[in-house]
Amino acid sequence: MSALGSIHIDGEEKIGRALKNTYLRVPANQRDYAWENKHVLDLFQDLAQAINVDGGEYFLGTIVVVHDKKSDGHYVVDGQQRLATSVILIGAIRDYLEANGESSRAKTIDDRYLMSMDETTDTSIERLHLNDGDHPYFYRRVLLRENSEERKSVKPSRPSHRLIDAAAKLAANHVRDIVATVAPANRAQGLLRWVTFLLEKARVIWVTVEDDRAAYVIFETMNDRGLELSATDLIKNYLFGKAGGHYDQVKHQWTSMLSVLEGAQIGDIVKDYVRHYWIAFHEATRNPELFGRVKRYVTGETRATQFSTDLSESAPRYIALLNPLHPAWALYPERTKKNVSTLVELGMTQLRPLLLAAMQRLDKKEIPKVLRLAVSWCVRFLITGAIGSGALEGHYGRVARDIANSKITSGKDLAREMTKIVPDDKTFENFFASARVSKPSLARYYLRSLEASKANDPEPENIINDDTVITLEHILPENPSNGWPHFSAEEQDQYLKRLGNYLLLQATPNSKIGNEPFAVKRPYYKASKIKLTQQVGSKSSWTPKDIDERQKELAQLAVKTWPLNA
Repeated sequence: MSALGSIHIDGEEKIGRALKNTYLRVPANQRDYAWENKHVLDLFQDLAQAINVDGGEYFLGTIVVVHDKKSDGHYVVDGQQRLATSVILIGAIRDYLEANGESSRAKTIDDRYLMSMDETTDTSIERLHLNDGDHPYFYRRVLLRENSEERKSVKPSRPSHRLIDAAAKLAANHVRDIVATVAPANRAQGLLRWVTFLLEKARVIWVTVEDDRAAYVIFETMNDRGLELSATDLIKNYLFGKAGGHYDQVKHQWTSMLSVLEGAQIGDIVKDYVRHYWIAFHEATRNPELFGRVKRYVTGETRATQFSTDLSESAPRYIALLNPLHPAWALYPERTKKNVSTLVELGMTQLRPLLLAAMQRLDKKEIPKVLRLAVSWCVRFLITGAIGSGALEGHYGRVARDIANSKITSGKDLAREMTKIVPDDKTFENFFASARVSKPSLARYYLRSLEASKANDPEPENIINDDTVITLEHILPENPSNGWPHFSAEEQDQYLKRLGNYLLLQATPNSKIGNEPFAVKRPYYKASKIKLTQQVGSKSSWTPKDIDERQKELAQLAVKTWPLNA
């Protein structure tokens, strides 16, 4: 055992022995379970190699913990992925033994590595307690016995829960593979060999520190096995390390931010948010550069405190941009919620820094104008493809910082600034006249909005795809019958996904007409209550020329539907 100030390092610890001899808890601010199938399988395969072939020890890396003097347990600062996956494997072994008549051995594994009984309170105590978001699911899915009613009924409700479920299924499969070539009488002993290996030969470097501050001195260089720390993990740990006397405040603000963001249950939302916030209020950056830029900016406890506070306070605004039902929109007109819903459907994430800056800096009355303008920008960029994704994010970010610095103070100023990069009416109309749309949801949105514009709806851009009765119809079908002589094979490929070849039709007639010739389809179009569909029904034929003409008409309508002036 050696010591470096408040850091104690034990190079002789084993992961099974740690689970057996102490109680481990992952703090609320630590990340969720994140190992994907490849990381889980790598661990299982490496253990199999060490047990069955090499015959020696296996090194799982470093685990960093903070000693909790009250409970004599430990808080896990780094290594929760390896610990959780090891517990998942032990749980699968316990389940197999229980299901195959080895209840006594299954109970021994439970008591030693999974849950032990507190004789004073007559309650079970988990050997490993994950963070607050994951533990209720982890407890029911992994720690409870397979025949438990709670386990049978539990369902994953977060991305991390689904990863836990996947890891548990892989562990169960792995256990079956272990015993597949072993005689039935020897299977229990074969599985116990794995448990013994985790107890005696699965070595870790066990780093114990007095408090979180000490942990973050070394944490930047610590990785979970096979899964490098994300930029947001590094930023969090760096802020904690720089917080000094404001450590509790910084930790509280970070945890508060996480609770807001992770409630949305959207993939990499924390990473996206921190980067988009940085783009909006500091400078353009890509994911690989983010940590370095934050590190250069946060030079001491004052900035660490301010930055964590800023992130916490802005998080609800960011979430509101992703959810039209968010309480923040209750103060705005109904059309504003619809614009938010449309922006979510269009999926233009590059726009978020600009919208975040607008939400935070502009007067409330300007926000409806900004959101309506944003829908028009998104459609114009989608149709023209005028700027690549990276360059577009750069432009949006530059304008976002102009808003943040009060160089832009109104929707009118913003519209004027964005005309420098947003395709003008003529360019937009020309591109729209020949646009191919491969994504059905987008084609459906365009046509629904154009239909609303045709009917002089004052908010045509707000139409969203929430009506399953109206479906998207290919006039020239994907698999045309012999009744389409006006299209060569090359023209079929060229015109199939042209916007002019799509129309909206009620589900029932659409299912009837299928791949029939235009003469069969035409009466159904003519009978529709959808004006743009009726117009196609008034035609006597459907040829490449008809598609070109219709799409030019739609293009003229598109300029009105998605205007540059809010």
